[in-house]
Amino acid sequence: MRKRTLIALLGVLGTCDAAAQTEAEDVLGWDGEIEFGFISTSGNAATSSTNAKLKATLEQVNWRQNFDAQYLNASDDDGTTAERFVAEGSSHYKLNREGYLIVLNVRYVKDRFAGLDYRLSESVGYGHRFRWERARLDAEIGLGGRQTKFVDGSREAEAILRLAGRYALPFSETAEFRQELFTEIGEASTHSESETALRLQVNSHLATKLSYKIIHESDALAGTGSTDTIGAVTLIYGF
Repeated sequence: MRKRTLIALLGVLGTCDAAAQTEAEDVLGWDGEIEFGFISTSGNAATSSTNAKLKATLEQVNWRQNFDAQYLNASDDDGTTAERFVAEGSSHYKLNREGYLIVLNVRYVKDRFAGLDYRLSESVGYGHRFRWERARLDAEIGLGGRQTKFVDGSREAEAILRLAGRYALPFSETAEFRQELFTEIGEASTHSESETALRLQVNSHLATKLSYKIIHESDALAGTGSTDTIGAVTLIYGF
């Protein structure tokens, strides 16, 4: 019942039988990837966009350390139209093969076009790794705080409920579907993100990814939109 409740809470449906757990234990050591995409157009309208991402994980016997950094920049003839930087790190203590404590999760966001000079979130909580014969789902829940400084100089501090889910389903040896969901529910506003992606492996180190991301702020500042969407085609180098 607890598994079903968490999955429903995150809006992710597991269709496989949990009894069919045949995935090997997590491989210890470092695992990471660098992701980069660039698009430039010229002619009647000159536009360019850059999308870069770094992800690294250190898998240990009792601990798992995660780090993720993302940068997005877009511009046109009139100048920069979007610029967003996100960095997130977390430390997990493994209770068993599936359950883990989120000892600390820290997230930093700078997005002046969304009205954020910076936003810093800290939380602790619990996570569970659901494994099936082919698919995997990490579901997390936590509590913490969030501090925001807006571009107009005003500040806001609030308690938050953090929910996150990461789902991966390989179609074949070279193709994989991924879905990531994330939300911070605060007293003043709720911030949510969803990324749907198809990853295609080229060789042991290189892959391409087609992704569509939705970013939503329930209480956006005046003059800014509540929802942003980002479609991207990127090249990935794994190490």
